[in-house]
Order: sequence, then C-alpha cells, then structure tokens
Amino acid sequence: MSKLRVNVRSLIGDRIGRAGVDEVHLAVAPVLLGRGEPLLFGLDLPALGYQVAEQARSEAATHVVIRRLRRE
Repeated sequence: MSKLRVNVRSLIGDRIGRAGVDEVHLAVAPVLLGRGEPLLFGLDLPALGYQVAEQARSEAATHVVIRRLRRE
C-alpha cells in the first residue's frame, strides 16, 4: 500500500498568496502530535485582503473562518 503525502501548508499558502481562495474554514483541535509547520506562516493576511470573518470555540475545537474582502 502506498501513502499519499500532501503538504497542506504549501497547498493552502500558495493559493491564498495568489488570492485564489475566497474563504478558508479552519477547525483546530487541541491535539499535539509532534512537530509541524505553522499553517499560515509567512503570509500577511491583512495585506492580502483577508480578515477573520467568524470564530467559534468548543471543547473539541476552535473554528475560524478567514474571508477575502472584495475590492471594488
């Protein structure tokens, strides 16, 4: 059986950096499984036109919706 490895940080970061994503819904669960890369490291989201549109917390996860503002 072969495994497919996807670098989610590169995939999301690349699309956001090129303004190819209008909205991202992140569900962050408080589980530590070792080291990893920060998902949005190196991206200046406000400069790219993004803002936090929604956020909700529960015992299981924190949900954050990041949305790109429309420029007229």
